[in-house]
Amino acid sequence: MLLPLIWVSRTFFAKPDPKKLKIALLLGVGAILIIQAAYLVLQRYIDLGQIKTLLSEQQGITATTYVWVAIYATLGNSMLEEVFFRGFLVQRGFKRPWLFSSALFSFYHLTIFISWFSCWVTLIALVGLFVGGLMFCWLNGDRKSIWNSWAMHVMADISIFAIGFTIFLTLLDNI
Repeated sequence: MLLPLIWVSRTFFAKPDPKKLKIALLLGVGAILIIQAAYLVLQRYIDLGQIKTLLSEQQGITATTYVWVAIYATLGNSMLEEVFFRGFLVQRGFKRPWLFSSALFSFYHLTIFISWFSCWVTLIALVGLFVGGLMFCWLNGDRKSIWNSWAMHVMADISIFAIGFTIFLTLLDNI
């Protein structure tokens, strides 16, 4: 994953546009609200037993390690995703790079949750990730600065991992 750093322009790590950073933070709050609302509406369609099996038995994640996984994914992995999907892919000169990057971003996440949801909930998640990817590309704007999109990405991840932690605690109560 570090190899794309070679191809990402130095301006990608430039100072963010202050106006877009404010917008990114507002969009991040919006993402938190949308993600939380979507979970409340769709939670009955999530296979908690499957999540328990995947996290606890197959991946060895406990309540303690979940916190560390969430911190790494929220801060580290989101940065790597921004570098790859919004830096490397967008700056490579693909036709319609925002669409290409956003589509790959959404399908990349499919491997995480494909067995957790019904087909239509999975489709909703993919559409949400695609739209989120488009918003991340827009936030980087002409400067191609990672910081605006990363700020929103971190906020969305915090919301997702908060839900995950709640689910994990629920699973522990049911064990």
